[in-house]
Amino acid sequence: MDGQGAPAQAGAAVISSDGMLGGVVRFNLPGVGSAGVGASQSLTGFVVPVRRTAGGINSGVAIHNTGIAAITIRLSLLDENGVGVATWTIADFAGRGHLAQFINELFAAADTDNFAGSLVVEVVGEGGIAGTALELGTLPGQFTTLPVTPLLEHTVS
Repeated sequence: MDGQGAPAQAGAAVISSDGMLGGVVRFNLPGVGSAGVGASQSLTGFVVPVRRTAGGINSGVAIHNTGIAAITIRLSLLDENGVGVATWTIADFAGRGHLAQFINELFAAADTDNFAGSLVVEVVGEGGIAGTALELGTLPGQFTTLPVTPLLEHTVS
C-alpha cells in the first residue's frame, strides 16, 4: 500500500496464519514525522503513559476487542502520583470492536490541560483487548509510539 488513501482512517487489522508472520504499521505525518508500531498481543489489561501539554503534545490510545463477543472495559486516568482523575466504563464493547481517541477525547469532562500520568485499560470480567498508544505534537519530531505494558494481575470483576 502506498499510504495515499483517504486521511484520518481508524480501524484494526486481524491476521491469522498457520506459519510465522511479522509486520509493522508505519504512520507518517508530513512535517511532523513517522512512527511505527508492531503487533499487539491480546491482554486482560494494560497501562500506557499519557500526557497533554500547552505546546500541543497529546497522547492517544487505540483499543481493540480481540474476541467475537462483546465485553466491558474500564479506562482509568491516573495523575503522576497514581491518583485517579477519571474513570470511564464501556459496557458492550463490540466483538472485534475498535476505539481510537486522544486522552482529552476519552475524558472530555476531566482537566487534561498540561496533564501527565497514565491510562489503565482493563477488561471487566472475561475477554481480551489489544492496545496501541502514540504521542503526537505539531512540530517535527513530536510523533512517537508509546509503550503498552501488560498488567500483571487482573483484579477487575
